[in-house]
Amino acid sequence: MIASHSKKQVRRFARTFASIVPLAACIVAVDASAQMTVTQRGDNGIKVGAGRLHPLLGFETRYDSYVGLSQEQPQGADPSGIGDLILHVKPGFELTVPSDSVEIGARFLLDYNAYMGQTESWTTDLSKTRASFDFGALVNPKGDVKVGFTERFARTDINTNLALPVLSVSDRNDAGVSVEITPGGGAVMLKPAYVNTYEHFESRDGDPTTLALFDYMQDYMQHTVGLTVGYKLQPEAALLLDVAAGIRNYEREASQQYDNTSVRATVGFAGMVMPKVSLVAKAGFGTQIEGSDAPADTSGFQSAIGQLELGYLASENTELRVGYARSFEPTPSAGLYYSDDRIYLDARARMAQRLLLRAGVSYDMIDFPERTSDTTDELIGFMIGPDWEFNSVFTAGISYGFTQRTSDLPVAGYDYDRHEVGVHVVAYY
Repeated sequence: MIASHSKKQVRRFARTFASIVPLAACIVAVDASAQMTVTQRGDNGIKVGAGRLHPLLGFETRYDSYVGLSQEQPQGADPSGIGDLILHVKPGFELTVPSDSVEIGARFLLDYNAYMGQTESWTTDLSKTRASFDFGALVNPKGDVKVGFTERFARTDINTNLALPVLSVSDRNDAGVSVEITPGGGAVMLKPAYVNTYEHFESRDGDPTTLALFDYMQDYMQHTVGLTVGYKLQPEAALLLDVAAGIRNYEREASQQYDNTSVRATVGFAGMVMPKVSLVAKAGFGTQIEGSDAPADTSGFQSAIGQLELGYLASENTELRVGYARSFEPTPSAGLYYSDDRIYLDARARMAQRLLLRAGVSYDMIDFPERTSDTTDELIGFMIGPDWEFNSVFTAGISYGFTQRTSDLPVAGYDYDRHEVGVHVVAYY
């Protein structure tokens, strides 16, 4: 018999998986600063009607070994990457409003990055403010017909577009609506969805090596429509069919000839196969339809996509996940896309009630078909970070992240080794 905490976690996992239409490839960026999280919520917070407002404030000191290329090397020497010490200040809040009619959740976080210029003074010009805002509302959450609204904005230099060099700054907004239908509250679930995405890429002031044409050409608007069909085999397992089409239009005139529609379809299974073992297995096909102005040599993606993931849920706070995923992303080039074959392992565990350990390792093979070389870029990521929860308010920890990218493209920011070491403290009320 499955323990109650496992059932709760799996149901949450199954709902989350079933609610996601695969609108884009999901690529996890390893960032040492991402360790600033608090898992104990308790009854803290400021009561706001039926909900609670949770203010939070975090501080971090982090060393990043690759923030750009040196501008002070002798003339004629090949430029090398340089590091810097970065101070982070992270204020924000979370809001949760439970209701039988409309559930509401929101999260807002600012992250001011102050570069200290420890190696070369020009890196102080890289100081910036990251920002993220997430909002979700679910109408009729306990009914057979649920309507969901989502809004997410993020300004970040944690790069998930692998066609761009490291530390490219992105301003992205996703607004979506979905309708989840479970006729008679039974085993069948239908969920049509629509998401509008706009993404703009900035150049970094003070670092001329990042004023790359690729950054400028990547700005786009995308309309994505999708449908998820689920059939519940048991309370903790379901069969899933996901179909989505993303119509992407690029902003810049030079890129508009590469406008395209990306279509993805997968079928699979998600849920528990043993009391403590979960499985995600989905396979399908992805294809791209070129626009009417596409050059004659344009050739879009047409290949298999999917994911296979095995999870071990030892307890509510201890789990191990290992998997493989294949995906693709549009890009404004003669190839129309890059593909990503990813192997990953993620683990988290709670020890002695207050010590939370996280670790992860990943390997990506990234193929850019428009390049003349037959080689692919390789991306290796590793992160580890213990957090100590002093009580339900204060948490402190350290983190380490390593990223290595090897590339045949002779452009700054595509071939590098990057180490990130951080110490952080966060207060969450």
